[in-house]
Amino acid sequence: MALQSSGNLTVGSINAEATGSGPGGDIALQVSGNLTTEGSFNAGGNGVALSSSSAGGPAGNITLDSGGAVNLSSGRVRAISTNAPAGNITVTAGGDITTGAGAAPFAAVAAFPAAGGSGTGGNIQFTSAGGNINTSAGDVDAGTPSGNAGAIALQASGTLTTGNVSASSLGGSGGQIELIGESVALQGNILAVGQNGSGGNITATTAGNLTGTGLISASAIASGNGGEVALQGSTITLQGRYGPKVLVGKGAKFP
Repeated sequence: MALQSSGNLTVGSINAEATGSGPGGDIALQVSGNLTTEGSFNAGGNGVALSSSSAGGPAGNITLDSGGAVNLSSGRVRAISTNAPAGNITVTAGGDITTGAGAAPFAAVAAFPAAGGSGTGGNIQFTSAGGNINTSAGDVDAGTPSGNAGAIALQASGTLTTGNVSASSLGGSGGQIELIGESVALQGNILAVGQNGSGGNITATTAGNLTGTGLISASAIASGNGGEVALQGSTITLQGRYGPKVLVGKGAKFP
């Protein structure tokens, strides 16, 4: 499904879900003005039918391109599969990007195989060329129960504020997480953990202040090596409920 608008666009729920073993459909919205949603985007490849264990289609991709702001706060954005690769979620805006509420397994932004399924996580990329990115109301998740997690990249020209961000895998390696902003506020856990593989790399970069209130982990739980954690800012403050905590595991580096 593809929609284009030369002005502002407000849409309700969009569902491009496949109920059988076929692939989920792609969703692409392109507007020159502001993009606002009043429901959820779902491009699942049988990803919502959790009881359909025999289904195996990949999820579709979700692409949102706006010359203004993108407001997704009213609903979730999901590219979920069951026993196949999850889809990719790409959001590009000239202004602010704001996401809604939702915690795993119903993450606000989700590109992963459903619980009990198998397959790789999808990639999540948000880019704001002239504004802020705020995902603090809900989780951003490209993890997977089995296979390798996807990558997450959030880049804002202004302030980047996150909640929980996860590119972890229970059955493979963690994905890469890259967080960039004029200032960066990490208001949740940042996880690139590999349960049965290597941890992914986590990078948070700003020329201004970098703050963190949760766990930052690129650990490998079983046999793999931990990933690297690189934090860069003019001032860095890590202060959570139990004090600052950064975990990388063996074979990894935290400069």
